[in-house]
Amino acid sequence: MCIKPYKCLFVCLTLMISSLGANAEWRSAIPIELFTSQGCNTCPPADSILFQLSEDKSLLPLAFHVDYWNHLGWTDVFSHELFTLRQVNYARGIGSRKIYTPQVVVNGSYFLVGSDEVKIRRAIMSSRSLLDSINMPQISFNYENNSLRIQGIHSNYLKDLKILYVLYNPEIVTTEVMAGENRGQTLENSYVVNDLSEFLPFEVTENEDSTISLQLEEKPICQQHQSLALLFQAINNGYPSTIQKAYYIPCQDLKKQ
Repeated sequence: MCIKPYKCLFVCLTLMISSLGANAEWRSAIPIELFTSQGCNTCPPADSILFQLSEDKSLLPLAFHVDYWNHLGWTDVFSHELFTLRQVNYARGIGSRKIYTPQVVVNGSYFLVGSDEVKIRRAIMSSRSLLDSINMPQISFNYENNSLRIQGIHSNYLKDLKILYVLYNPEIVTTEVMAGENRGQTLENSYVVNDLSEFLPFEVTENEDSTISLQLEEKPICQQHQSLALLFQAINNGYPSTIQKAYYIPCQDLKKQ
């Protein structure tokens, strides 16, 4: 896994917009982040709702499995401490000390109980209106020789944003739980986040041709069954806030560009 400040990709951000490859299928979407755990007996209904939401391709479901349930008998095979930290930072950003599962965060702005489908869908509608009011530049992508070029955004725009790189598995994965609150159950999880990373400001260099390059040390591990998402997230007082734009693409399509 590559769960760290990302060292796995070369990115060039440029003002010039060029076309994508013929097979490119990047989609713009509203991120629906579910903080969940296999050790939580109230989480399976929320996991199911997340999968149902995936029928709408304008949404980006992401299941972050936290690790603070692991000491209660069952270690969630998808959990990671950085997913817990993301939830903690969201809570701190709204002045709260409370984290819980299942919790849904819609577009970095709306915080809801993950099993409350009615309120989640209302928040999605509100997010559509919110995003319409954000002046986010139109950007495009080009992938070639293990490098990703993000085009149409100026370097100054990135000062108050983080670009997050998310690898996730949209497929349903079953797990037989042998202990904890869900002991004896076979759980189905989907849209499980495998890797979460960010592009750091100090890695960005200004070029003479008005482009921004981000040189990283390793190549990404983007497997056939996974999908890749890029989140352009505002930062407020050091904490994650509204996701101003999000894009995703199946890894198998990324490699066709």
